[in-house]
Amino acid sequence: MTTLVEDRRVRRSKALIVRAFADLAVEKDYGRLTVQDIIDRADVGRSTFYAHFRDKQAVLLSCFDEVETGLAVLADSPSSTNSAAANVVLNHAWEYQRVYRAVCASSASGLVQRHLRQLLLPFLDRSLPQDTRPGERVIAREFYVSALIGLLTWWVTTGFRIDPDELAADFQLLAARGIPGLKA
Repeated sequence: MTTLVEDRRVRRSKALIVRAFADLAVEKDYGRLTVQDIIDRADVGRSTFYAHFRDKQAVLLSCFDEVETGLAVLADSPSSTNSAAANVVLNHAWEYQRVYRAVCASSASGLVQRHLRQLLLPFLDRSLPQDTRPGERVIAREFYVSALIGLLTWWVTTGFRIDPDELAADFQLLAARGIPGLKA
């Protein structure tokens, strides 16, 4: 019983901190945001914050735990596709639009892009055909991840005007077939 209560308290504290961070990220640039701001907004003690997070960067990156979990589930599924990976990322952005808008427009943009790259590359390593030449494999995964992150950034900065599932499907078509009319 004690473990359940502790687990519930831990989850609640982490959720308060992440929610406070997300709200603050919408209000002020990431570079100006402090741990004290997060602590004050979450109404938790400094020791509680540091029991769960190393710094504000750790809080920011924890906002992408759902993406990491979604990609891990896909990686374990023999029928998963690269399209499904794009769906995971784009649907996460769709669900947390306010935070993505704020982060993409802030000094944290590069950090988020690097983190998403780190989450996507292992998934792609497992999903690319094993008989692909090593150089071709590296180029393929870099192309896919760079294109997806570029598309995500464009989508966020233009106001999420396309449904995420439609965007993922269009992205996958382009990634798989190439750009129509473009000659090699």
